[in-house]
Amino acid sequence: MEDAIFYENATGTRISTERKLQLVELIILLEVKRICEKHQVKYFLVAGTLLGAVRHQGFIPWDDDIDIGMTRSEYNKFITICEKELKPPFKMISGTNDQNYIMPFIKIMMEGTTYVSKSLESAPIHLGIWIDIFPLDNVPNGRGLCTQIHKYLLKYLIDSCYVRYGYGIPNTRLRKIYRFVMTLPLHFMSDHTLLRWRDKELEKYNNIETKRKYLTGSPYKYEKSLISSSNLEKLETLRFEGEIFPVPNNYTQILKLVYGDYMTPPPESKRIGHIPVKIDLGKYEITENIQKMFQNYQR
Repeated sequence: MEDAIFYENATGTRISTERKLQLVELIILLEVKRICEKHQVKYFLVAGTLLGAVRHQGFIPWDDDIDIGMTRSEYNKFITICEKELKPPFKMISGTNDQNYIMPFIKIMMEGTTYVSKSLESAPIHLGIWIDIFPLDNVPNGRGLCTQIHKYLLKYLIDSCYVRYGYGIPNTRLRKIYRFVMTLPLHFMSDHTLLRWRDKELEKYNNIETKRKYLTGSPYKYEKSLISSSNLEKLETLRFEGEIFPVPNNYTQILKLVYGDYMTPPPESKRIGHIPVKIDLGKYEITENIQKMFQNYQR
């Protein structure tokens, strides 16, 4: 992203482009919250959004990301509800309504905007500013052979889907060759078969009770993407950007697993957010339009 451009609103307060992006994402989150509370869908903050809630009571200042988690059953329920409940300017992006979208989780985006991340620059889809909603799927107990097979097969199938559809750009020639060779056996498989195999493996253990769940589509390594099932039975709440949102029980344990000393911010040289290739805020370039949207959620 280019250097922040500042604008003035009616009160004279100056708001950066990065902050406007965060606020548009927050509006999307509030719409998701509205739907979930109306229809009693259980959801919770995860990943960097959970960290932001704990350490900053809002966005990580140098980040522009919102991540939500739902167990697979709640996730499926939410998708069904959104097909009727979600209205413009909000739009759900999933594999069911866009055949070129093959991520194993959904996005809720703001229409009339554009946000192109580096990893999706070559993907044949258009995305506006979005937030991510991840399903959580059961994984085998213990660290035995079943767990190891499940772990590596998931990575292989998810990565293969990304390669097939042009998601992600290898940054070295060696990486390009590696990705091509590793996924070569699947090049002879139809797209439908590949996606069906991936989804079947993701949901393989959902019909039995397990001690852990996998944050499907997580950017973190497999071990850091596991959450104890007991942490999701009774949720806690935290403040995020002035609003109250549910979070997993014993969230400090989750944050320690992912980030280690999570309360200590990284050095300034490593405070790097998601730098988009292209961003267009549309009518939300104007601060007053953001404020009008927030008014819809005032109680």
